[in-house]
Amino acid sequence: MEGAITAAIGAAAAIGGAVIAGLLSRRTQELSGQNILNIEREKIEAASLMHSRTERMQGLQKIYQAVCDVSREFSMTRVLATLESGISAQEFDHIYFREAEKVDTIRFLALVYAGDVSDDLDLLYAAMNRYWGGVRALLDSTTSQPDSRLKIEALTAIQKEIQSLDAAATRALQKIRP
Repeated sequence: MEGAITAAIGAAAAIGGAVIAGLLSRRTQELSGQNILNIEREKIEAASLMHSRTERMQGLQKIYQAVCDVSREFSMTRVLATLESGISAQEFDHIYFREAEKVDTIRFLALVYAGDVSDDLDLLYAAMNRYWGGVRALLDSTTSQPDSRLKIEALTAIQKEIQSLDAAATRALQKIRP
C-alpha cells in the first residue's frame, strides 16, 4: 500500500510539475509576445515621428525658398530692370499675380508648419501689394508723362515698400527653424 501511495504522490507531483511548467511556459510566451508587440509599436511610432519631422522639414524648406524668391522678385534691382526692359503694365501684373499665388501657398504652409511666421508673411504680402501699386503707377506714369520728379517720388515710395517687405521677409526667415 505504501508503494501505491508513493506512486500516487509521485504521479501527482509529476502532473503538478507539468501543470506549473505549462503555466510558466504560457506566461513566458505571453510576456515575450507583449515585448514583441511593444517593440513593433515603438518602431512604428519612431517611423511615424521621423516621417512627420521629414514632412515638416520639407514644408519649412518650401516656405524658406519661396520667401527668398519673393524677396528677390520684389527688389529695387527688379524695379530698375523692369523699367529698363520696357515691360508693359499687363506683363508686370502677370508677374505680380504669379508671385501673389506663391505667397498664398507659403501663407498656408506657414499655418501648417510654422504658425509663428504667419504674421510676418501677412506683412510681407501687404508690402508686396503696395509695391505692386507703386510700380504699376510708375509704369503708367512713365508711358503717359515722363516727368523725372514724379519718377523719383514713385521710386522713393517703392523703396520704402521694399524695406518693409525685406524686414518682414527677414523676420520670417529667422523664425523658420527645423
